[in-house]
This record gives sequence, C-alpha cells and structure tokens, in this order.
Amino acid sequence: MAKAIIAVLAVAIVVFVGGYFLMSWSYQNQETELRNLANQKQEVCAAHFDKMWKTIQQVAQVPDAAKQAFREMYEPLISGRYSADSGGVFMKWIQEQNPAFDWTLYGRVQTTVIAERESFFKDQEALLDVKREHTNLIQKRPGRWFLDPSDTLKVTIITSEKTKEAYETGEENDVDLFKQQ
Repeated sequence: MAKAIIAVLAVAIVVFVGGYFLMSWSYQNQETELRNLANQKQEVCAAHFDKMWKTIQQVAQVPDAAKQAFREMYEPLISGRYSADSGGVFMKWIQEQNPAFDWTLYGRVQTTVIAERESFFKDQEALLDVKREHTNLIQKRPGRWFLDPSDTLKVTIITSEKTKEAYETGEENDVDLFKQQ
C-alpha cells in the first residue's frame, strides 16, 4: 500500500512539474510571438509614416507645378491678346475662350491626404491591438504566474502637440478651421 501511495505521488509530482514547465514554455512562446509581432508592426508604422509623408508631399507638388505652368502659359497669352500689336481690341474676350485652370488637382491632394492618414491610423490601431493582447497575456492569470507583469511592450504612437495638450487639459476649443494667423 505504501508503495502504491509513493508511486501515485511520484506520478502526480512528475505530471505537475511537467505541466508547469510545458505551460511556462507555452506562455513564454506566446509572449515572444506577440513581442515580435509588435516590433514588426512598429516597423511597418514607421515605413508607412515615411511613405505617407513622401506621397503627400509629392502629390501636393503637382498643383503648384500646374499652377506655375498655367501662369507661364496664360500671362503671355493674355498680354498678347490685348497688346497694341494685336490691335488692342478690348472686346475680343467675347469671342475667345480663355484657358481654365484644373482645380481638381487640389481635390486629389485632399483625397490623398485623407486616404494616407486613414491607412496610417489603421496601422497604428493594429499595433495598439497587439500591445493590448500582450498586456492581457502578462497581466491575466495564469500568464502572470509565468511571465513578468511589469514587462509591458513599449510602442510609439504618432500624435500631435495639440492632441497631447487637449488630453492634458481635458479641453479642445480651437474649432475654427480657417482661422487667420
């Protein structure tokens, strides 16, 4: 009978110790996967931020270049129409069509800004989701028994000075979109 009790206790200890080590490895592997995923998403966010600003800057240059090209074409055309060399006829504009500037270029810039910002926000949101999952893993039981609950992920979220100020004060009163400086 004593040998049976010792055998049962030995088996229970082996199962308990083996289970403990297997659970420990499992939680450590999950934590490593989440940490690696967060690092990868942080790099994606940095690359996306760089792409976003380069795209916005380059798209924003198109209307300026078009405006300059339009000015270079339009000014000589108009001055040539009403100069003394062309007879100085003032009412020529009634019969002629003036070239029109394509204002849709500015709409394209606006659309690009909105789309790039939204896409970048989605990347930041995915990074915060990974951070949340990691925090849950290390703070909830049984994960906290095997992992250090204070070892939280550090992620960088891009924001603005205005946002930080609004969160510090609890107020955001600058709602005049076209305020003159």
